Amino acid sequence: MFKNTITLIAGTTIAKVMALIAIPLIARIYGPEIVGQYSLFVAVIAVLTPIATLRYNVGIVLPKSDIYAYQLTLLSLIFCLTFSILLTVVVYVITVNSLLPGSYSFIHDYLMYIPVFVMLSGVLETLESLVSRFVGFKKISLSRIQQSAISNAAKISFGILFKPTLISLLISHLAMVVVGVNKLRVGLEWRKILGCFKRKRLILIAKKYSDFPCLRLPSRLLLVLATNLPLIFFGYYYTPNETGQLGLALMCVALPISLIGNSVSQVYYTEIAKINNRDTVKIKKLTIAVLKKLSIVGLIPTIILFLSGKDIIRLTLGEEWVVAGVYVEYLSIMLYFQFISSPLVNVFNVVGTQYDFLKINIVRTMFIVLVFSLSVLMKLTSFQCILAYSTILSFHYVLTTLRVVRTLN
Repeated sequence: MFKNTITLIAGTTIAKVMALIAIPLIARIYGPEIVGQYSLFVAVIAVLTPIATLRYNVGIVLPKSDIYAYQLTLLSLIFCLTFSILLTVVVYVITVNSLLPGSYSFIHDYLMYIPVFVMLSGVLETLESLVSRFVGFKKISLSRIQQSAISNAAKISFGILFKPTLISLLISHLAMVVVGVNKLRVGLEWRKILGCFKRKRLILIAKKYSDFPCLRLPSRLLLVLATNLPLIFFGYYYTPNETGQLGLALMCVALPISLIGNSVSQVYYTEIAKINNRDTVKIKKLTIAVLKKLSIVGLIPTIILFLSGKDIIRLTLGEEWVVAGVYVEYLSIMLYFQFISSPLVNVFNVVGTQYDFLKINIVRTMFIVLVFSLSVLMKLTSFQCILAYSTILSFHYVLTTLRVVRTLN
């Protein structure tokens, strides 16, 4: 298990480093407005993708029977196709009747691409679960590296060789997903998978694993919605330039921190999973040790970003991205507490329930909606809005960390 974890961490880390290196070039080529439009488009896809599979893809790795795993795979793929068809109808109605708010009018010409992106993203998630069960993490790791390399190379190449537009970024994003799907589908036993297509059996397996759409889906949907809500709100209420500045700020701050945070999270989960879930004393001892180390490790980069975020962004990305630098300074406070809290919530996988995740995500979403509602009512500037958002989310992550410790007590 540890070897698989390291393999996955290595691939994810390399992919994120590639994305981090590409940020200055992409930012200078496309500018804040186009980056904002792209960030908003990707945010919409991210929110819709969990609905496509109903989270049945998460269950693929769980059954002892391979037949059950194949049936869960078929369920996920069938729901991906069905949801994309329904989404196409919805998009068509929106397009024909011009139902989009004025601030989202730029996306009107690209709406019909959304069902395709959502379906392929759902298929990619399903194949990753299937490959992790039967093939191993090495293939997923290599796939993520290839996706990152092709996506970032395409964004830069299209921007230099052709006119930098939103369609260039969307084509690059599509290439990334298609490469991932193509890489993972090779070598799977599709004859066995398709041989499990029996309507009554699929209905039974859907009922057997009904906790995924009933519990995991709402939790995941709230998590993804909360993550992308700032961009969706900025796209609606503030200017495209400010949306682009925020999109880049979130990317700049989240990438380097997640390089460490995600790795720690996966290793920490692996370690506590080895411990008997009734031995909460041992789990608590390990959790407190991780909490202390994360608090120390995250402090220095947070201080640097808080004090010099604007100068760092101006130096690396140019004068037109200075606003993003101010956002980075404000967001660094929140991301410090997120960096500490995120790995620790894995405790609920061992000694808690899915309801714990659901409650945490509900509270987080409520906090975010509250912040943005007050921003509208009080007519806050984008800077004031981000500062309020960072403050309230910092409070939420502190409460979440305390909840983890209290659960172990």
